[in-house]
Amino acid sequence: MSSPTGDDTTARKKKSTTPQKKKRKNIPAHWLPRQHGAWAMLAVPALVGGLRNGWGLTQTLLLLLLLSGYFLFNAAGLALRSRRWHRQRPALLTYAAVSAPFAVALLILDPSLLRWLPVYLPLALTSLFFSWKRQDRALANDAVTILAACLFAAVMASAHPHPGDPIQITAGVVAVLFAYFFGTALYVKTLIRERTNPVFHRVSIGYHLLCPLLFWTVSQAVAVPDSVVLRWLTTVFFIGLAVRAWAMAGRRVRPMSVGLGEIGASTVLLALLLCW
Repeated sequence: MSSPTGDDTTARKKKSTTPQKKKRKNIPAHWLPRQHGAWAMLAVPALVGGLRNGWGLTQTLLLLLLLSGYFLFNAAGLALRSRRWHRQRPALLTYAAVSAPFAVALLILDPSLLRWLPVYLPLALTSLFFSWKRQDRALANDAVTILAACLFAAVMASAHPHPGDPIQITAGVVAVLFAYFFGTALYVKTLIRERTNPVFHRVSIGYHLLCPLLFWTVSQAVAVPDSVVLRWLTTVFFIGLAVRAWAMAGRRVRPMSVGLGEIGASTVLLALLLCW
């Protein structure tokens, strides 16, 4: 029988000879936002608004400002939430410095873009207030940030020098984008944070059932989009989302699978809206 001391020595030797795995260093959240679902929410409205009305230098600068501004806004929100300004200061200064040239160039190219400031300033301040109260994951804050992102389709459209989509088309695009992305926020919560909350499941399913009915009724009344086929296809898209919300509520789903599903749905919506 071997002595305990000998066994301990052998175990220590084995432990010392076993290669230790290196810890993966993650980029801090104030430098790289962790809200992965936000990328589609930023990209789809910008692409729809820009591609439908013609892409130019102004649209490119707007997209760059949107991305850099999102990084800046994320760092500001984390600073307010954590109360640790010294930690977020480098990211805040960096992203402010990156965003400033795009903002100045846009004001030189198209000063009329300033008319969006009274629209976005209250939305930004409201969302930052939620961060200060440490309620940035509240559904009300989701609605505010989603509205800000979806309105960017109208910003991109308004920056085109030539007449683009009629205002009713732009309004319809923004409304459909908001309906989809707010529904996505509800749907994702039923899979993760509210997975065991049956009341929230019913809210999500009810919302998703209301969307196709409301879209079809309003689109028929105002003839947006012009094509009846596209109205049907958009309605079918919302019906599919309602079926998904009902079938998946409360299930255990890997975040990667949820993300891939949203990429697919966002791509379909992008294609539909570009055809309007």
